[in-house]
Amino acid sequence: MTARRKKVHGWRRRLRELDRWAAEHKRLPLDELLGTGDCSAEIWFEQWPTPFPIGVRRRMVEHLFRIHDAWGEQLGALTQPYYLGVWLAPGFRGSRVAAAVGRDVDWYASRHSESFFQVPPPPPYHGRPLDLGRYTWTWAVETCLDRLSEYTEADQRDMLRESRQHLRWDGERVIPRRLEWWYARQPTVPNP
Repeated sequence: MTARRKKVHGWRRRLRELDRWAAEHKRLPLDELLGTGDCSAEIWFEQWPTPFPIGVRRRMVEHLFRIHDAWGEQLGALTQPYYLGVWLAPGFRGSRVAAAVGRDVDWYASRHSESFFQVPPPPPYHGRPLDLGRYTWTWAVETCLDRLSEYTEADQRDMLRESRQHLRWDGERVIPRRLEWWYARQPTVPNP
């Protein structure tokens, strides 16, 4: 049986967990944000088969943007500049709402630089469950380097089958990994 056809046991319970997760993250942890300079609410739900069912994906997107809007109200009360955005990963694992203040604002804002493509919202979510067209969207492909020493030998063998390893200047064996993200910035304010 493939993952697409695999029955998900306890899906109602898992949806309740997703709703509870969203309710817990609606309140911005200001002490963490002001202490470290950044914080995020990330989706790491391993119980669902891949790909997530479309109803679950829509619910995740809805929760992420509701958290974004709630955090926006709380950050608006601060007197210092801040960054607030939603990062959507194509597979949804690791999608997050990211917030930053202080010195981290520039690094987060560089994610939306002019070098990235301005795009409409991801197709399955255009117009629902929320009006995602009110956000400024960019799309980026990044490459990061994974250290092989952080993985088990079995995982290393699997990774080496898929791509070539490289040696860093310090002798560490690394593998390039491609990451794709859709970034949504704060809502655009229409001109009066």
